[in-house]
Amino acid sequence: MTGARGIRARSSRLRSPAAWATLRSGALGVGSQGLTMLAALLPALVGQVDVLVGLVPLIAVAALVVPFVTLAVPMRMPVATPDAAEAMRRAAIRVALATGLVGLALAGVAAAGGAAWAGAVAGVSVLVLGQSAYVVAQASFTTAGDYARLMRLRVGYASAVLVATVGCAALHVGPAVFAVGNGVAYALAALLLGAGRGGPFRGFSRSGTDPSAVRVLAEARAGAPLAAAMSLSASASLLGALAVPAMGAFAPTWAVVTRVANGFETLGGHVVGPAVEVAFARARRRGDVPGMRRVALATAAAAAALAAVFVGLTLAVLAVVDTSAGRGAASLSLALLFYGALVVLAPLSRLWGMVGSARGRLAWDAGRAATAALVVLTLTGPALVAGLAVVAVGSLAVYLAGLSRAVGSHGKRSPEVVDAVHPGVGTIHPASPCAARKEPGRVSTAGHVWNWRSPHGGAALGVPQRSPGRERSS
Repeated sequence: MTGARGIRARSSRLRSPAAWATLRSGALGVGSQGLTMLAALLPALVGQVDVLVGLVPLIAVAALVVPFVTLAVPMRMPVATPDAAEAMRRAAIRVALATGLVGLALAGVAAAGGAAWAGAVAGVSVLVLGQSAYVVAQASFTTAGDYARLMRLRVGYASAVLVATVGCAALHVGPAVFAVGNGVAYALAALLLGAGRGGPFRGFSRSGTDPSAVRVLAEARAGAPLAAAMSLSASASLLGALAVPAMGAFAPTWAVVTRVANGFETLGGHVVGPAVEVAFARARRRGDVPGMRRVALATAAAAAALAAVFVGLTLAVLAVVDTSAGRGAASLSLALLFYGALVVLAPLSRLWGMVGSARGRLAWDAGRAATAALVVLTLTGPALVAGLAVVAVGSLAVYLAGLSRAVGSHGKRSPEVVDAVHPGVGTIHPASPCAARKEPGRVSTAGHVWNWRSPHGGAALGVPQRSPGRERSS
């Protein structure tokens, strides 16, 4: 009877309006991924492959810089207390603006002096500004639990970047201008969806609410470990593409597998991942350790299914694209194993950092990047494929073990307390008389009672409202 009741409960959840809304938003996200891939392939389709060669390094540099200038808010904001999340958001916007404007000023000075690299610096600067705005908006909507808005953000970017790419290709411009168009597409999507009611860019210039320089520095210091982890993760993910020249006769097959895998990684990270992070962050804020475990296990199972689809689609593509000259069954199997592990990791990649284990996540990313770089630098041909597969599968196993341990440690550390990985700003200590009382919508921090306002009830992403009285010791 218990099993029957469980089946009926799951069936009821699947038929609920919320479940259908999530599925509709997910379908919207999948459609946006198709537009994004079309934009990525368009220069090659119109015979401008040289643009891609020059554009990839600019995108790579921006990907390494953005985690630092946004203070790792994708992992930190969703699990923070309202006051801490608000402080992170404002500080990240300030740092991103300052970094982008300094880069543009440097590009202007370089252009005035006739430096050839001025365009590249300008392109990277606009990319950093646009991607930072997008990342802050994404983190804010995740904090609010608004998956529908996250997917609309993705569709907005995909549509804007396709239009920008078509325009740049028609004008036959260089890689730096393509980078500017890409950055503007990110910024437009973020600002159009984030400047309205409940968005991350509403009312930013109100007097008395801007973060001080000391607060910004404190935020940067608190976010540095996770920012470094995100940057190392981005660099490690690039090694597969960089390994193509060392693959020898297997290079054409590896390139095809890489291209298909990139699409599935993006699907897992940008369509499946946000839904996972919303659910995980909600459980994390409640201190619901079993809930966090359920989300992680369900995501791992879904990611494994996504990896199986990736393998099937890749084999179908290879059956059409003839790369058999240098292809062996063993090398192909190892290549699918390498990228299959990355596809599984994509929707899970932020959860370890969201639990609060910044040092553990940083150590894992550093180890993965170092071992993958060592393999790429020392091996070639089939040995390189085998080495990368071992690193990918081994690092995935370590990640899952580390995530499980971090979730368990979180439960032992603060079983019934809503806390935040945010030293000195809104942290709730379980042993303190200021620990959170189990009252709906109320959390106590730093000796004050804070009201958690619903993001769907007219509040600005849960901005805390301080009660007039101080909390008495419990």
